Amino acid sequence: MYRSRRSPFSRGVPARTLLYCALLALPGMASSQGLFDRGAKQLSVVVGSGRSFNEDYLVLGVGFGYYPFNGLELAINWQSWLGGDPSINS
Repeated sequence: MYRSRRSPFSRGVPARTLLYCALLALPGMASSQGLFDRGAKQLSVVVGSGRSFNEDYLVLGVGFGYYPFNGLELAINWQSWLGGDPSINS
């Protein structure tokens, strides 16, 4: 017999939790104006894990982006998947 698993979200989220999330998002929303405007720059750092070729990997990466026009980003990114065989770079 199939028993469905109940999601923790199906029981409802307490109002206090929603309020905390909204308050935490306010500083990010205030600084988000102009993120995609001409002249904006972006720096990204990636640290995580991945699985491919039946191997587990540590994923490290960096990237830089520049917006020469509103809404158009030119970017360069690099990732290295370490700890498995073969190691993967992109």
